[in-house]
Amino acid sequence: MIDDGPAGSVVGDLMTDAAATGATARATPDVLRVAMDRHRLVNLTGPLGSGKSWLVSRLSPARVLDLSRGDAPDAVRAALAEPTTRPLVLDGADGPEALAALEHARLPREAPAAPLLLVSRRSLLAQPGWTLSGAVVIETAPWSDDRIRRLAAGAQLAGPVARDLVVRMAGGNPLIACAACRALHAGASPDAPGAVADQVVREITERLSRERPAHGWQRALDKLATVWGGDRELLGEGRELFDTLGRLSLVTRTELGLTVLEPFRAVFEQAHRWRQPSAHHGLRSRAHTPRRRQLAAEASVGRRGRPAEGTMALIDDTVVRETLFPARAGDGAIQTAAPGDADDIGGLMHL
Repeated sequence: MIDDGPAGSVVGDLMTDAAATGATARATPDVLRVAMDRHRLVNLTGPLGSGKSWLVSRLSPARVLDLSRGDAPDAVRAALAEPTTRPLVLDGADGPEALAALEHARLPREAPAAPLLLVSRRSLLAQPGWTLSGAVVIETAPWSDDRIRRLAAGAQLAGPVARDLVVRMAGGNPLIACAACRALHAGASPDAPGAVADQVVREITERLSRERPAHGWQRALDKLATVWGGDRELLGEGRELFDTLGRLSLVTRTELGLTVLEPFRAVFEQAHRWRQPSAHHGLRSRAHTPRRRQLAAEASVGRRGRPAEGTMALIDDTVVRETLFPARAGDGAIQTAAPGDADDIGGLMHL
């Protein structure tokens, strides 16, 4: 599938380094080709709308099978049995039905088979039966602001205000960027980001329903995004609904409970504030008191970071919140200062 030239060698080193450190490699077409050449199972993963399908389209002449089709189990068995060396891509491995259709792909096969790429929003290693499957996980990376800006230009958004809104709202996610462009073309004003976010949320929710049929989690997802992170007590939801939220691919678990991944959290909150401003304000106000109590009750300095973040995320100051909590995926967290941070802290305070 790949040659042994300099490019193939560099990509191979990337895969080796990722495996040695326990990290996941970042997805590019070349990285995917190398991974499929070396491993029986490869799992391309990334949030909803992060560009996985775009990457798959660069793997021609791969065979692509959509797991959302009604006959997915039979189609998977037939595709695995085909006498060909062309790579097989099984797209949409999200939700119980799609995962059930993958059972034959998970089991080892005696005869040499074509490279197999499984595409999902969450790592398949998190699914029962897949942890020891040997699948190599490769993650998508957020698009750069320049790339999102070019996307907005390609969507024929002429005004700089509209393009800036798309870049800011997308947070590196091309699906959010495209949905925002559609909202603007449909008549939403770039001066009303909440109205744009509302249409984006409708598209996201429709696609999420493939993972979990609608049973009230949409309203709970709005609440979770608004309070930045929450446990069952803070959200006031029953166990079943709380567990359903936790299974959505846009939701992760932190010290504060469940949290919606950025940039989706910011979009959901913006839409909620536009649709129900009084309910949004009341929810944030009610969440602030238990967050402050949690922070005050935490005796361990090392464990105060997340409660402090959760408290500041509820501050009713848009500039502060957007500065400290930008709508872009990241792993930054508040940590205890070290002596070497003194100059940086002094410069920050001066600013």
